[in-house]
Amino acid sequence: MPADLPRRPSRFVALVEEMQLMFDSFQVSVEKRWPTWRPSMDLLEDEENFFVLIELPGVPQEKVEVSSSEYRLHVRGVRQPPEPHIGACHHYVEGHYGHFERVVMIPAPIDPVRVTSDVKDGLLTVTLPKKQENRIA
Repeated sequence: MPADLPRRPSRFVALVEEMQLMFDSFQVSVEKRWPTWRPSMDLLEDEENFFVLIELPGVPQEKVEVSSSEYRLHVRGVRQPPEPHIGACHHYVEGHYGHFERVVMIPAPIDPVRVTSDVKDGLLTVTLPKKQENRIA
């Protein structure tokens, strides 16, 4: 294309922008419907236990509720936003604040009575002892 001709946006660019607007409106709709957020987690296993590690920076132990049944772990709580700086305005807020919840299906039966949890350095560690008959030999 000669350099002296004006460039017009392609129809493809317009389509991409329209799709982005559609996805943005869908995301806002979902966030209004489900105001909780889901922290990142890992599920590990050794011979005697399952371990669930959930990233909860800035959340004290007393703000976390852990419950379990034979095949399920349920974690929920609240992460408070930091105190605002007087006179400052936010340009970006990428952290998640407010209510959070994770439900984890455990692949083998556990003993819910012996489940323990601990928050240290922003990481919740939940230890889920396996039922005796399901331990790896």
